[in-house]
Amino acid sequence: LIEIHTRNNEFYELCNILQSSAQAHAKSENIQMELKLINQALSISRTYNFKDLELKCLISLVNTGSESGLSLTAQQELLEGCFKLMNELGDTSFRARAYTAYGNLLRNQGKYHESMLAFEHLIQVGITVSDIAAGMLGVATCYGGLGDKPNAIIAYQKAIDYCIINGELTYADWGKKQLAYL
Repeated sequence: LIEIHTRNNEFYELCNILQSSAQAHAKSENIQMELKLINQALSISRTYNFKDLELKCLISLVNTGSESGLSLTAQQELLEGCFKLMNELGDTSFRARAYTAYGNLLRNQGKYHESMLAFEHLIQVGITVSDIAAGMLGVATCYGGLGDKPNAIIAYQKAIDYCIINGELTYADWGKKQLAYL
């Protein structure tokens, strides 16, 4: 399939296939294959100036996080590039993924208040139940990181309730596990 697309100069489609394949490998936790596919798609998107696909690839790369060996500084620079591209394209469809990555990055740096703001923004711009659930759980996790156990408990319970009511059971189970650790 890849050879057919390449032969027909359908690089845009090829880039989409590579990026989608990378997401599939992310779910199977095959980080090396995910990185290889993302980098191939990123190279093609930059070569042929496919800004929308470049944005998808950059967000995917950031979401691999420290597992890929990226430093927190490199992740932050990539995210700044993502927000710049979103503004350039006027495309808001990737905003939720970018804010999720940004909130996680800030939390990993110990910047809990800033992270909480990013997750609260995610809750506001989130389109799907998963987006909003991720934002709510991100806020709860930040309260836990700050050592604010009472607010963490309230935030986790609120997120778990939201997840159960809206059928996001994987996130609900994760929230329950985190709540049990408090």
